[in-house]
Amino acid sequence: MSLVDGIAIGASIGMLFGVIYGSVVFIGPIALGLLGLAAGGGVGYLLDRVIQRQRLRRKSAPSGEIIVVARCRNVAEAELAENIMRKAQAGALGRGVDLAKLK
Repeated sequence: MSLVDGIAIGASIGMLFGVIYGSVVFIGPIALGLLGLAAGGGVGYLLDRVIQRQRLRRKSAPSGEIIVVARCRNVAEAELAENIMRKAQAGALGRGVDLAKLK
């Protein structure tokens, strides 16, 4: 939603209430409708800015995902590392290829 949409929605609601309740107040529906238009536009602008700032804060937060590479000397050590990472609730585990065996 763009900034103009928030202002337009707020101004429309403010103007509607101004015209409705302007017939009761001595100012009149037209004058109170114009005041409601200005006040509603201001409120709509402020609400839109608050929403945009909250969205920016959420996007700039770190995702919290990291990659850990553990180099193990033997299978027992690899299994121990896997068990430790499982206890720490790792999202994904995998074993790579032993580079010494490829040579």
